[in-house]
Amino acid sequence: MPIEHMDMKHPKIIVAGIGPGNESDITPAVISALQESDVVVGYKYYFQFVTPYLHPSTACIDTGMKRERARAERLKKNISGWSEDLFGALDAEPTVFTGYETLNDTGVVVALSDEETMTDAIATDEEAKDGVLVVLDKTPFYAEMGGQAADHGMLNSADCSLRVLDVKKTPKGYYVHTCVLESGIVKVGDHLTAQVDKEYRMAIARNHTATHLLQAALREVLGDHVHQAGSYQDAEITHFDFTHFSAVTPEELARVQKIVNDKIYESMNVTVREMPIEEAKKLGAMALFGEKYGKVVRVVDIEGWSTEFCGGTHVKNTAQIGGFKIVSEASVAAGIRRIEAVTGRNLLIRANLQEAMLHTVANTLKANNVTALPVRAEAVMAENKALAKELEEIKAQVAASKVTSLFDNAEEIGGVKIASAYFTGTTGDTLRGMCDTIRDKAVKPAVAVLVGKSEDKITMAVTVTKQAQEKGLKAGALVKEIAAIAGGKGGGKPDFAMAGLKDETKIDEALAAVGAIVKKALGE
Repeated sequence: MPIEHMDMKHPKIIVAGIGPGNESDITPAVISALQESDVVVGYKYYFQFVTPYLHPSTACIDTGMKRERARAERLKKNISGWSEDLFGALDAEPTVFTGYETLNDTGVVVALSDEETMTDAIATDEEAKDGVLVVLDKTPFYAEMGGQAADHGMLNSADCSLRVLDVKKTPKGYYVHTCVLESGIVKVGDHLTAQVDKEYRMAIARNHTATHLLQAALREVLGDHVHQAGSYQDAEITHFDFTHFSAVTPEELARVQKIVNDKIYESMNVTVREMPIEEAKKLGAMALFGEKYGKVVRVVDIEGWSTEFCGGTHVKNTAQIGGFKIVSEASVAAGIRRIEAVTGRNLLIRANLQEAMLHTVANTLKANNVTALPVRAEAVMAENKALAKELEEIKAQVAASKVTSLFDNAEEIGGVKIASAYFTGTTGDTLRGMCDTIRDKAVKPAVAVLVGKSEDKITMAVTVTKQAQEKGLKAGALVKEIAAIAGGKGGGKPDFAMAGLKDETKIDEALAAVGAIVKKALGE
């Protein structure tokens, strides 16, 4: 019956499985339960197998939204968190990693998950299904660890195709491939052909080997106090964190970059060996501080110039890196610096982007070509400087015209003319020029209080003529009292003083108080 008419006084929930996704796997007991059900809850894909046994009024509810919510929660956790939920009970041998020797291999599916629960099979519906987690008995895919990003690639069989987006290693040693199921159905026990994306792996390897060269170069230029404090390499960029007490100078960065590129152009062989840890230490292999190592370690050696403990993937010869370019250097913590760099094709991509930007700038500045940019830029700067000077002269002329009329209707207190005004779009330099004009042309005692605003800066200037100074008025004392009304501070000499104002809403109040403040200063 329809949901709205169901009798919920005695509800009953039946949990049933229908196997890996085949109608023949549905048991008679499950069929009986389906026939009596008012509501069926499950994944949309399986409805095709159970619909023949359902009453026409039976409601089918797809749990897709539930899966998405569960997935979002799992994304907040690290590998240890969700692996405990999904693969903690898995009783199988750890995944064998074969990716050092090959990029192609065949592995058997030992576990599957839809990011919510373990399952025996997962199939596509009308479109590709993401968030499919696959555990293989062996794999050539490198799992994210040691700062190196995971491989990308494909898992294929005659019945399915999965695109691998990420790989993580659980505490129990299972390599979990996060995939998009692009077609078909994947089942536990399937034999899948694993194909690592060669260029993606190679791009990461270039960055990782370059990082080893970088550490050796930094120690050569900056000193033996330099040690790795963290690193990250993916197919686009490498980050290297290291101990150092100050910013690396441009000259030092240039030396480091040159050394790394020199080692690349020397075509140095990169050898990888597993050996007892004591033997590795005798070779002088550098280890990551605080890292725990077993009795046998993997050592990456670049002809003795760089020797490090490392579990990552690398090029066979430094020439394969292609080139090395430092992108940035900055502080990430107290005593820890970070260098970001690019290599190989990414270096070329970056160069092409920068060249395109240079062409855009050249067109904007109307330069004939990129090589003419420096000369054209200098010319534009000179033009701007000349225009700025011309503008200031015009402003000064306008200000001078305003000054002549400033005292026409000015208030007079104790024989002193008092003028105040507020000018928008006027800088402190312009106010200073106006005050100079007032003092030069004044023949009678006068005080002028001028406020100007330019962009977000508000300035007050106060000038007191010589005749007004003889009456006991001082610009420095006046500006302090007047500016304080608008949250400002300032000072200066008896004839001229300036202050910066903070509260624009109080400017009118400050200017209105000038007369009373001058009167008080005159003792009237």
